[in-house]
Amino acid sequence: MSTRRSSHPHTTTTAPDPSRAAAARAPRLLTLADAALRLSLSYWGVRDLIVAGQLPSVRLNRRVLIDPADLERLIQRSKG
Repeated sequence: MSTRRSSHPHTTTTAPDPSRAAAARAPRLLTLADAALRLSLSYWGVRDLIVAGQLPSVRLNRRVLIDPADLERLIQRSKG
């Protein structure tokens, strides 16, 4: 087994924070297709929710994106 030495003698290496690593991998905003998968709806079903004002969306350039927190709020509001 070999060990690596840092090129900087005063530099220490720390273990990566798992929560930060997960946040870096998870997209901040979802595409309509991803939101549809999470809601078990079609792409057009998600579009209908946006047009009806039930699901907020974010427009960046020509893309329409969904905040996962808004999906969770929609689900919570839909529970009876």
